[in-house]
Amino acid sequence: MAVMATHLFCFCAVVARKHNKPISPKQKHYGKNTKAANGTRQKKKGNKPMPLTRNFKETVKRRADNDPEFRKALIVEALNAMLEGDIDIGKSLLRDYVNATVGFNGLAKSLGGDRDPKSFMRMLSSKGNPRTASLFEIIRFCQQNEGFTLAITSPAPQKKQRVKRSREMA
Repeated sequence: MAVMATHLFCFCAVVARKHNKPISPKQKHYGKNTKAANGTRQKKKGNKPMPLTRNFKETVKRRADNDPEFRKALIVEALNAMLEGDIDIGKSLLRDYVNATVGFNGLAKSLGGDRDPKSFMRMLSSKGNPRTASLFEIIRFCQQNEGFTLAITSPAPQKKQRVKRSREMA
């Protein structure tokens, strides 16, 4: 019995194209969300432009100024997010709290006279990697600023329910 080996060869064909011809046909600009052929937006008659919304930071600041429970909720939710493993959300909420209350300049002055406010901004940014000591300094400041203390508690252990098994007779 003879064993025959087969070999597959792969050939790549390179085709030269002329540089003056496009590879695909030119796109056509139709529809209400695209630009017209002359580069201007197509407008429908009777439509008004959409009103601008408020800046998110301004909205949070206004709510934090008027509602102390909202400020406390920002801190509590930040810590809950961190404890659940979502560090970026927690840092973002702490950043919102600091921006809405004392600002990073006030935070730097409160935590130490020679500390740079930009270092706190970097710590609480999405790419920031704060040391644990620095993060807990910020949390302690937030608690003192609001006049409350947070404590971590675990839920009471649940009693295991016994399942009664019936004896089967053979």
